[in-house]
Amino acid sequence: MFRNKFFVFVLAIVVAYAVLLAARGLGARPAPAAAAIVFGNTVDRNGRPSPRLVARLEAARQLRDRRIVRWILVSGARGKEGHDEAAVMAQWLTAHVPDTSILVDHEGVTTEATCANARRMLGPATVDVVTQWFHVPRAELAAARAGLDVRGATWPPYAEPRDAYSFARELVAYPAYAVGYRK
Repeated sequence: MFRNKFFVFVLAIVVAYAVLLAARGLGARPAPAAAAIVFGNTVDRNGRPSPRLVARLEAARQLRDRRIVRWILVSGARGKEGHDEAAVMAQWLTAHVPDTSILVDHEGVTTEATCANARRMLGPATVDVVTQWFHVPRAELAAARAGLDVRGATWPPYAEPRDAYSFARELVAYPAYAVGYRK
């Protein structure tokens, strides 16, 4: 009997935590800031940004068009497909916003690296993070820890089946970041 109650108690805590983390990400809103940081994602084998990545870039472009941010910093690294994510992102954006508003970080291999690189490039600037809803809390935490002034966040209305796995991963990754775990 005690084990069943304990299991139900632990399950309730996990579900409540998942709901809170999801609400934080889904409730993210952009705010006026100097720059939007767009976190990298898959580039297709043909060298084009994946639909998920295009959705992030489009969300950042809208922030720039609405004058919520002045610059867009794209960050990524060479993916397993062999393409430099940041270069592909910058190329896509160049067709949609002035070149002078695009900053490129080719060494954003992790969320933490992206934020540290953004801090070096921008200084202690105000930023909005642009990523998927489930990644927003960890991206905001990493940016704040890197010394950036996080004003807001935005996520594109794009979903795919792998989001279930990605959200489950964030349920573990966020507390690991919160306590300062490093690989």
